[in-house]
Amino acid sequence: MSVKIKEIEYIDPLRLFSSIKKNKYPFILESLGKTDRKARFTFLGCNPSAIINVSNNGTKIEVFRDIKGINLDSGEIKEKNPFSALDLSCKLYKDFVSDIKNPFGERAFLGGLLGVFKYDSVFPSLLNRNVDGMDRIDGRYATFGFYDNVFVYDNRNKKLFLSSINGGQDEQLSYSTIIQRLDEEIVHFRDYTECSGANNRILNVETDADKDDYLNMVARSKEYIEDGDVIQVVVSREEDITGYFDPYNLYLSLRQINPSPYMFYFDYGDILFGASPETMASIFNRRLTINPIAGTTDRGRNEKEDQILAKNMMEDEKELSEHNMLLDLARNDIRRVSKSGSIKIEGYLNVLQYSHVQHLESVVSGELRDDVSEFKAIESTFPAGTLSGAPKIRAIEIIDELEKSRRDSYGGGIGYFSVDGSADFAIVIRSAIAKRLNDTFRIKIRAGAGIVADSIPENEFLETERKLKAVKSVLGV
Repeated sequence: MSVKIKEIEYIDPLRLFSSIKKNKYPFILESLGKTDRKARFTFLGCNPSAIINVSNNGTKIEVFRDIKGINLDSGEIKEKNPFSALDLSCKLYKDFVSDIKNPFGERAFLGGLLGVFKYDSVFPSLLNRNVDGMDRIDGRYATFGFYDNVFVYDNRNKKLFLSSINGGQDEQLSYSTIIQRLDEEIVHFRDYTECSGANNRILNVETDADKDDYLNMVARSKEYIEDGDVIQVVVSREEDITGYFDPYNLYLSLRQINPSPYMFYFDYGDILFGASPETMASIFNRRLTINPIAGTTDRGRNEKEDQILAKNMMEDEKELSEHNMLLDLARNDIRRVSKSGSIKIEGYLNVLQYSHVQHLESVVSGELRDDVSEFKAIESTFPAGTLSGAPKIRAIEIIDELEKSRRDSYGGGIGYFSVDGSADFAIVIRSAIAKRLNDTFRIKIRAGAGIVADSIPENEFLETERKLKAVKSVLGV
């Protein structure tokens, strides 16, 4: 079993994706608007060799083509916990992970599993039970494709590679075929145009919680905090916009106005796209890392105003208290699966700037124990404390009681498990889910705020408005 990585003719990633996105299960992952180190790679692909869907009914595996050396058969298993389901489905996938060498020297998707864990995965995972209402969000807890061919853009060096997983004596033949097909396709690339919302036509706008509803949710959350049930709980609200949209054009607009470390577009029946600032968890060289973000303020009109707003945020006792609590929660999540004495805080209270807001970020990591798989490591961090609260399980129960609709992918994780053992998942926020309705789309967007004892309900509502602003602007709402 091996991975072949070959440099191929460079072409703009958006041009390439515009050509392949009509295929099955296309994806593009980009990193924009942060440091060069963070924004090194772009990954894209389509036509996975297999798709794994996990729901209340169990796990369904659909194999489209065989890959030598990977024992993955079509069928169903009873497992409803998506993390365990991937573990069970991909035993041989795990077995060859250690044999794959990453030539880039840092975390990268060389092929393997890519997909989304929806927020409601918490029910079979943490709470060990089914959840009502999943049929209203298509019933799936998770969808992952096994991608054996991935385009890897090295943005730092302006190079394009094709990473292919193959095995046995047919390896060179199949690899040559891939290159030949790519050469043929390059001639037929269409130009792309980055679009504004001018061509969108909105038919209807609904919300599951208006301002009064949300203020009541905040008030009830504070009662739970005063009663000692939780220290913090993150409650969210949803807006649904139905109309004529091109989700890919919406993504192109979003990447222009809100470039972020985790840009994503993934079509798995529904189309999930977004611009997340926050890592859920990542793994490289068996080291698990979480980057908790807690603390939000506006952008100023100039650099001086940015600095004043950031300084006020860093001196705000509520923001600092919330941040430190979630940093401790991240450290505890990592400690459960890490070797004793390996936990490190690698960054503390860094100010991150995005198009509409500024955030506070810290970085904590630990070395995984030998008995912990990549799947179980990511599960230990799910859901992110910044999207649930603390203590985590009780916060999840309160969220389930107070919120008016299922979160779907919001608050979940999108990312990959690469064949070299690395993994990288973003928290699904600043995002949208586009659901096909014949010739129109229903676009679901969502945002929440972390409620603590001294939260001011009006301010928490305004925080959700700020967080929704970037995605709403590309829709023309």
